[in-house]
Amino acid sequence: MSGTDPLDELSRAVSDGAAVDWDRAESDEATVGMQLGVRALRDLERIAAFSRSHRRPSERSRAASPGAAQEGSVSRPLGVGSIAPSIIDAIRDRGTGMSPKTIVFVHGNFVTRHCWDRWVERYSARGHRCVAIAYPLRDESVGALRAKHPDPALGRLGLREVVEHHVNVIRSLGEKPVVIGHSFGGFLTQLLMQRDVAAAGVAIDSVPVQGVISLEWSFARSLFPVFNPLVSRTKPYLMSFPEFQYTFVNGMPFAAQREAYDREVVPESRVLASGALGAGGRVDFKRDRPPLLMIAGSDDHIMPASLNRANFERYKASPAVTSFKEFPGRNHYLIGAPGWEEVADFAVDWALAHARDGASRESAGATEVTAPAAP
Repeated sequence: MSGTDPLDELSRAVSDGAAVDWDRAESDEATVGMQLGVRALRDLERIAAFSRSHRRPSERSRAASPGAAQEGSVSRPLGVGSIAPSIIDAIRDRGTGMSPKTIVFVHGNFVTRHCWDRWVERYSARGHRCVAIAYPLRDESVGALRAKHPDPALGRLGLREVVEHHVNVIRSLGEKPVVIGHSFGGFLTQLLMQRDVAAAGVAIDSVPVQGVISLEWSFARSLFPVFNPLVSRTKPYLMSFPEFQYTFVNGMPFAAQREAYDREVVPESRVLASGALGAGGRVDFKRDRPPLLMIAGSDDHIMPASLNRANFERYKASPAVTSFKEFPGRNHYLIGAPGWEEVADFAVDWALAHARDGASRESAGATEVTAPAAP
């Protein structure tokens, strides 16, 4: 890149909508501060493109009219031309001490934090600082954790301890991150939104908070082994391969199911799982909180899409931004099944577009995010 100030030059290019060779731009900048400026502008362009592609038909009609005002929905496009210079100013003010936006990953029950490894690698390549938190007693290999089964200490692990563990880790990071959780991790993400420790949250295939229930047969069948009244509540539960096939990876080839089971599944605390049913699983649906996106898979057995939608609907009384997205043909393992990249990109683009520091109060409310309109 030429010129006396490469970031000013790049800012003008983004503002004018010009094509930019981002990989070359970042490699050209020798200092950390300049590289972070390039990354910030690159993310800004991605967020703006995401916002434009997910506008409602009525908004696209207004956008087609010269001088039309953009108002009234969470998918309101960002004003790249006016925002880019201010980002450059912020980069200069903070210098080389600025770090990329932090993203925290919260795993669900029956697995370890390594279920997020591919997401961490993908987001890190975009310049993000990624932190995948392990539950207490969970930061060991799958083989080591299975060898301890049944572990009495794990059998006593409860919801309060797990929630406070996540809160403490997040508060130690020095900034409010985007929090992305899957399954029970999605449930924990909803609880963390109530604690004001995040800039935005994404709950994927989430276990519901207290008061939200499903009457679908697949939901009851999937959870019965965990809540079997004939088994001691303090005896850890190790999901069998046939149960994993039904609850997590239905519809996938056998070899892929087996590989995922051997790589991911570990013993779980029944006490922790039942915590979602008690007072600790309660949220205030009406309170203000950081923006929250709920993602569901249409073919999920253990946490049906209808259950996730019902959870989302309960937030309609909140003044905060809340969105719902259903991915067709996806099972409960949509964070690792083929096509996970689409989910990962959608999640982070939405979160960065609506993170609390930049969320407009005009855009607050509950909306369902539909597929991008055809060009």
